[in-house]
Amino acid sequence: MLSGIEIPLLDAAAADPLGGYLAGLGRLAGLAGVRWLVPGHGTAGDAAEFRRRVAADARYLELLASGRPFADPRCTAGWLCEAHRARLALAGPGGRA
Repeated sequence: MLSGIEIPLLDAAAADPLGGYLAGLGRLAGLAGVRWLVPGHGTAGDAAEFRRRVAADARYLELLASGRPFADPRCTAGWLCEAHRARLALAGPGGRA
């Protein structure tokens, strides 16, 4: 979570992939006193970068939940673009993200 180079990667096998990710993101967003962010992928950042990435991931999930196609600037690698397309297909009418 909170990678500067990857979109949120949902667990498609979970009962509620979008809800589960949102819950985890909400827990991270609620952390007080964050000074540094060190993600598993991408660069480290300060507290402002932490908040920017929380907002970017939340916006991605909001757009995904809408079920309408959208682009994300983090979709640069082929596998990320494929993951994004797969999530869009699941989020469409009748999908579950």
